[in-house]
Amino acid sequence: MLNHGFRLESSSSPVAKLFHEYLRDKGIVMNNINIASLYRFFHRFVNPYNGSGKVTSDDQLTNGPEHFGNLLNNMRLIAQEISPSINTITGVNRSATVDFSVLPCYSAKKTIKALADVEKDSDEILFDRRLRVGGYFYVFAYSRLGNNPWIQIQYGFRFEIRSNTAHSLNVGMYAQINGSEIYENCYIDKSKAQYKKELARRDSKSYFISELKLLMNDVLLQVIDQNLVKAARKKTLLALIKQLS
Repeated sequence: MLNHGFRLESSSSPVAKLFHEYLRDKGIVMNNINIASLYRFFHRFVNPYNGSGKVTSDDQLTNGPEHFGNLLNNMRLIAQEISPSINTITGVNRSATVDFSVLPCYSAKKTIKALADVEKDSDEILFDRRLRVGGYFYVFAYSRLGNNPWIQIQYGFRFEIRSNTAHSLNVGMYAQINGSEIYENCYIDKSKAQYKKELARRDSKSYFISELKLLMNDVLLQVIDQNLVKAARKKTLLALIKQLS
């Protein structure tokens, strides 16, 4: 469907273009992501306001939520292709859950100083945005691999923003295993310059699916090699590796 959608948009036929717009609005085809707009949007969450440009004169900020929504939809389309492999192993026909998280980073020195001024009987702390030095955005999907004990696999995009770099957005992809039996940090992350280029394309779904499957296999092998799950669960993880390969 993705490649057909891309050709429809490139077509000179007005009918074909209208049909592509319909598919895009319905979230059926991938959208290209404007990295500059995405950076400006993320910047507001994890960096001081200084250096982010004038909001009133720059439409990149106002376009940011749209491109962030497109990114979530792209993640959903990617997960739709990966979920069948997981469902085959679990025996449960369940769609992956798509979500995002924001992890701001703060200046340690300035934050410790600010905490010293907090009243001892305070119930909450509101950090000044000037303490922020960047942070991480995660856009991901996750699926349950089993219950009793529960275990799930998470995979998606990781974006890193720092306040001391000139409008720099580092793009990575990752896979992670969480579970009630797992106490180690089973997480694998990869950064490539190519990821930015592929995000700007509408026909990149197969590329990202391939990259994510490799990362998922690597983190599954990490769990197995470190003996973090019992033998019966190992068989499930090995079967999933085979499905994803």
